[in-house]
This record gives sequence, structure tokens and C-alpha cells, in this order.
Amino acid sequence: MRSFHSRSVITLFTTLFLAACSDDAGNPKIADAAASDAAVNDMASGDAAAGDMAPGDSAPADAAVVAPTARGLAVINSDYKSTAISLVDPATGTVVKNNCLHSGSVAPQLSMALSGDVVLPSQLQPANQLVVIDRKNGTLTWVDPTTCTVVRQLNLGTAFAPNPHDVVGISATKSYVTRYGNGPGASTEGNDLLIIDPAGKVGARIDLRPYATKTDTDKATVPGPDRAVLAENGKVYVTLNNLTADTAGGGTGRLVEVDAQTDMVTAQIDLPGLKNCAGLTYVPGVRALAVVCGGLFGDGANQVKASGTAWVDLTKTPAAVTVVAATTFGRTLSFSAIAASGAAKGFVVTPGEFAGPPADQLWVFAFTGGTPSKLFEATAGYTLGGIVLGAGGTKLFVTDAAKAAPKLHIFDLTTTTPTETSVVTNPGTGLPPRDLAWY
Repeated sequence: MRSFHSRSVITLFTTLFLAACSDDAGNPKIADAAASDAAVNDMASGDAAAGDMAPGDSAPADAAVVAPTARGLAVINSDYKSTAISLVDPATGTVVKNNCLHSGSVAPQLSMALSGDVVLPSQLQPANQLVVIDRKNGTLTWVDPTTCTVVRQLNLGTAFAPNPHDVVGISATKSYVTRYGNGPGASTEGNDLLIIDPAGKVGARIDLRPYATKTDTDKATVPGPDRAVLAENGKVYVTLNNLTADTAGGGTGRLVEVDAQTDMVTAQIDLPGLKNCAGLTYVPGVRALAVVCGGLFGDGANQVKASGTAWVDLTKTPAAVTVVAATTFGRTLSFSAIAASGAAKGFVVTPGEFAGPPADQLWVFAFTGGTPSKLFEATAGYTLGGIVLGAGGTKLFVTDAAKAAPKLHIFDLTTTTPTETSVVTNPGTGLPPRDLAWY
């Protein structure tokens, strides 16, 4: 399940999760889809493919264009063996396209069928394209959400398992992909940001291994670049997990800042007291990041001590970091489920227990202090997944993979006590929802 780090899954829960090879049961998404980052270029269809890129290649006018507005929600439904993508109208809470793309899709749509380990980008993509990240197969698939036809598919590495975790659209001809996988032997590939042309070309890479932090006992870690977002300042921010090769230890959580024009790392932002960080969302307008960290699974009962969430104010130089410890919520936080509309309102999940109780719990809190409030409790542990906020922060969408009744919860945040409705996102087939994103 994605509530665990990929390498921790393999180490601790292989027999339970052989079909799921990556991190947490939810992915952070942009806080306000209608106000997506102004630096994202509105990609036009039919752009010609460019040649392989070198660092620094980018359209110079990227920051001057207006970002697209979200058209709807894409939901990943999966039992970790098969995957089906549904499209949901956020205004009405209804499924407008069921099985838009699924593991059974065949040529000419796909050269490689979808696996059971599929996620979606943290941010709205240029031109509202739907980009599907297949971590097991190491591919990106672009889908036209209007017709549910595949536009193209790109393999991100054949010499090793690249295990892509996120994709950030920079312009019509440039995107970054976080490759979590590590090349074999002395290979220099992996643990990097891969620069690609969305038209189907793989270019240069930005090696992130030099930016991994060390453990408290000075042991080396692998950076594990996970989620990434583009901010209005033209910089891309990437979370590094910083775990040892055996996943037993870890270094301080860190964000790296990458200049999208020069492809150079321009800053490192440490998250004091937090480890195993992945979840990331950008809050436009206020120019801040919200990050969530799960702590070290090898610490057992002490895992909660290095878990928590952080508010990163990018208007300050250096960036100002405010940490809210997981002990505030009474349990370790989900590895990547994070949403925020501002410093005064954030949302996180505390995973429950497999055998229960407790079950998963959804919390609303303020980075500025105060006591968190439990918004919702699921029926079991490790079922709540992706969480995203709608335009203006008036609605919160949360996937729930409960075995008995899988659904997408929709919370109306305009009232003093939020009200909840729900929708079954994969009627007929009944695959449970795991992840969601704007398109």
C-alpha cells in the first residue's frame, strides 16, 4: 500500500504487498486547481518533437503565460494488480467517464499495458493533459481526457527500473520526472530529475545524489526523489526521502530547489526533526509549500518522533520552515497525504492499524498552532488515500479504498461543520480508488 515507503514495503510487508512497489496511500495535489502555478505553460496540441535536450533548454517565455484551469478530477482505481482510471465532475460529484483507461486497454492505445502500481502527478499539467505515471513499468502515458485515447507513451529507462514518482510540466517542450529507482552497479542513472520533452524525447538528467542527507550516526543515504511541484518563482521543489540502502535508517528531510530555466539546484531546504518526507503541495498566491513526513518505519514505536508536517514560506530568504510534529495528532502521519489552502488550514491523514482499531483518520489543522480537529474516521486502516482541495478551498476530495464500500468522499467546507457526500468511482468493476489529481 502507498502508506509505506517503497523500500520499506519490500523490507517489511513483501508478502502483503507484492503487487504494490511504492510509497504512500495518497498523493499530495495542488491546493487550488483554479489558481495553478503561473509558471506552467499552456501546452498546445500537435507540437513537433524536439531533439534530445541538454541542461538549460527551456522556452524563455514560460513564466509569462497563464496556467490552465482544471476541467475535472481523474481517479486511479486499483487493487494493485489491475488499474482503471475514471473521470469525475467535481461540481456535481458524478462519474463522467468510467474506465477511461484501464489495464485491459490494448494497441493501438498502449505499447505497454498499465500495471497495478499507477499514480498521478502532484500538479495540474499544461493544456489539461492527463498524464499517468506507471511506476512498475517505468512509463508515462499521456491521455486525451475528452476522448480517453492515448496520445503517447514514453519509457523512462530500460537499463534499470526507473520507478518514476512524479512529473512536473515546465513548458510545451519540457517536463521534469522524478526517478526514484537506482541504476545497477556503478550506474550514474536514477535518483534524479530526468528532463524530457513531453512530445516523446528523453534528454539530460539532474543528479540528486549529492544532496542526500546523512543519518544521525553519519551513515550515507539514498536521496529517493519523490514528489515535485513548480512554484510561481519559476523554481521546482522536490522532496527527498533520504533513507539508507537497507531502509533501516534515514537522514533529515530535505527539499531541493531547482531553477527550471538553468536546470541547476539553487537551494536546499532542511526540515528539522522530520524524516522520510514525500508528500508535497504548493499553495499559490501565498507562495508556500506544505510537506508531510512519515518518520522511519525501522524505529517502531518511535516512528512518530520523526513524523510530522511542515509549512515552507518561500517569500522569505532563506525559506522559513514551520514544523507541526505528528505527536500533535497522536499518531504517525500518512507518508504523502497532504492538502492545504493556507497556513491556517491544512489536511493530513493518520493511518490506522491493519487489524484495527484505530482506523484511518482525516484531520484539519493550522500550521500556526492550535489543536487539530478530526474531520472524518474511516472504517478500517490503510484505506484513505489521495486528498485534494477544490477551487477556492471549498471542497475536499478524499479517496477511500475500504473493502466493503470503496468510494470518493466529497466534503463541503463552506459550512461550520463540513458535510460529506460520496460517489463510487468505478461502478461495475468495483476497483477501489487510491489516488486522484486535477486535469
